[in-house]
Amino acid sequence: KGDVSGNITPSSMQSYFGRITYAYDNKYLFQATLRNDNSSLFAPDKRSGYFPAVSAGWVISNESFWGLEAVNNLKFRASWGENGSTSNIQAGQWKALVTKDGLKYPDALGNYHTVGELKALPNEDITWETTEQTDLGFDLRAFNNKLSLGFDYYKKVTRDLLTPSSPPLSTGYPAPYANAGDVTNKGIEIELGWRETQRQLNYGINLNLTTINNEVTFLNPLLTRVDGASLPVLGTITSFELGKPVWYFRGYKTDGIFQNQAQVDAYKTSLGSVTTWNPTPGSPIVVDANGDGDITDQDKTYIGDPHHDLLIASTIDFEYKGFDLKIFLQGAFGGENFIALAIVDNRPSNRPEYFFTDRWTGEGSTNSFPKATYSDPIFYSSDLMVQDASYVKIKQIQLGYSLKPELIRQMGMSSLRIYLSLDDYFTFTKYKGIDPEVGSFSNNSQGIDRGLYPIASRFMTGLSVTF
Repeated sequence: KGDVSGNITPSSMQSYFGRITYAYDNKYLFQATLRNDNSSLFAPDKRSGYFPAVSAGWVISNESFWGLEAVNNLKFRASWGENGSTSNIQAGQWKALVTKDGLKYPDALGNYHTVGELKALPNEDITWETTEQTDLGFDLRAFNNKLSLGFDYYKKVTRDLLTPSSPPLSTGYPAPYANAGDVTNKGIEIELGWRETQRQLNYGINLNLTTINNEVTFLNPLLTRVDGASLPVLGTITSFELGKPVWYFRGYKTDGIFQNQAQVDAYKTSLGSVTTWNPTPGSPIVVDANGDGDITDQDKTYIGDPHHDLLIASTIDFEYKGFDLKIFLQGAFGGENFIALAIVDNRPSNRPEYFFTDRWTGEGSTNSFPKATYSDPIFYSSDLMVQDASYVKIKQIQLGYSLKPELIRQMGMSSLRIYLSLDDYFTFTKYKGIDPEVGSFSNNSQGIDRGLYPIASRFMTGLSVTF
């Protein structure tokens, strides 16, 4: 007979919501909302947050002066609003954590008493993470509704981002959560579609395009930089810093590979005081980013980020005499991944093939990848571990056939469709890891490729029946 045990971490949320909606003559549209959220995840005087939103639209194509017959509908719209989030914190993270584990204090008689000590610093000032978004755009339908076009300019500012802070190491305590700063995302979104029927052929094509510009636009004045995800031996890999993309990759910049000892000696002479690093032929040439004449952790700088600049998605469908074909593809461009497949603290682990096929093997062999090494922290923390993660994926190709209704009515069915489908079968990328879509354990570890199992390709066939 065994016992079942577990932990309880209670939390609660209380919300109030109000909305006003107004529409006049299908021309003028207005809506306003106000939301009040109260969360137990914050200190008592920080639990309440108010989040307003407002939107307006003008259907100009319904005006009496409208005279463009080719345009069936045109609506201009604008919106602004705020949302609150607690997704990055858990119950009690604003409180101090006290522990008594392994602690005993002797008295004058030699008796030991249980005592406690501070294990984690408190921060009773943390409050709601707030996202403010402004959107300006229009929707258009034209040519008897065959053409559809949507356009948006958006600016999304996440204020008071909730994340672990970086207190001085002299405190000796883990980082408490803090409202570290603001992150701004802005760009445009375009949705373009065409749908038409010609005799027995019915087809449609849709394309979505989104551009993204990501930047940390405010950092708590008490912080110079917030450390993010880390790897064994290598330490911090991602950072949160003013003027940089959120949780960018921070490491050593390189400028080629040492080809011979004379080049190594000239490099050391030019810097003047290289004392903590001893490169040899085949090692990467590391840039002295802070200009102090030595190569140390202080030379780590921006070496890439996981945020794509452009996202696309497209659907294509055809129907002809009972046959149908559907294709769905998506792509992302401009983002990068940090190769963490080859972990320094586990030498027997597998390394990607290119670690061996592309390596430096002697003078003149290559100037882009160093000699083989299991544990060089400079190499494994450098931009040589960062790769372009752009890709295009055909997520689905599905071919189907629907039997004619007169053939299946006698069996009590209203429709019967047979289909074959290839899902996640085709990926086009120059990325040398397993899969450019690497996933993440948390917000601050986006783009770190730890070798998680990739999305499986699937071949499926089936029936879809309606009675």
